[in-house]
This record gives sequence, C-alpha cells and structure tokens, in this order.
Amino acid sequence: MRQVIFNKGQTLYRAGEAADRIFVLLNGEVGLFSPLNPDVTHLRLEDYGTFGETEVINGHLRRFTARCLADCEVLEMAKQEFQARLESTDPLIKLLVKSLTQHSVMMTPVQAQQRPNAA
Repeated sequence: MRQVIFNKGQTLYRAGEAADRIFVLLNGEVGLFSPLNPDVTHLRLEDYGTFGETEVINGHLRRFTARCLADCEVLEMAKQEFQARLESTDPLIKLLVKSLTQHSVMMTPVQAQQRPNAA
C-alpha cells in the first residue's frame, strides 16, 4: 500500500481499464464518471471514501472513470495485496464482502442517479 498525491483534474483510472488497484481517499474529492455521459458526475467521493474495490473483487473492468475534483491524497493498494488481505480474513467476512459488492453492482446501473457537475 502506498500514499499518493493527485492534482485536481488528474485521472486515477478510466472506464474499460483493468482493475488493478483499490483506493481510499484520505483527503480531497473524487468524481466517478460514466462512459455513457462523461460530463455528469455519477458519484462524488470525499474524505475516507473508498473506490475501485467493486471491480477488483468481482474481476470486472472499470465501469467508471475516476477523476480528482480537487487536489487529493489517497492510499492505493495493489489488487494482489488486497486479495491476499481478503484471503487471510475470516471466511464469513470474505463472503459478506463478495456479496455486498455483487449487490452494489446490481443496484447501481451506470445511468442511475447522475447529477450535473457543479460549475
């Protein structure tokens, strides 16, 4: 795991890319943008928000583009490290994490609840 600084406007990953990391936002603001409507913020994350984990856990490509809406400080964890941590945890916790991420994917269509970006 490593701590990384990103500048406002910088892209952390793009929709369609392989999911090779998860993120914890320590400070700042990140927007997730749908490839179907890249000018609209699908989800806005603030301090201590996590993102990128759903695709890592489920083995999917990135569904959104993640871009800094402000200068950001994040913890970045490689897929292999996250998987090793998850494998070493209680089997019930592993099952719950997998189940919750699958439910998250089913309940969050790309077009759902999109909001226009603030000017």
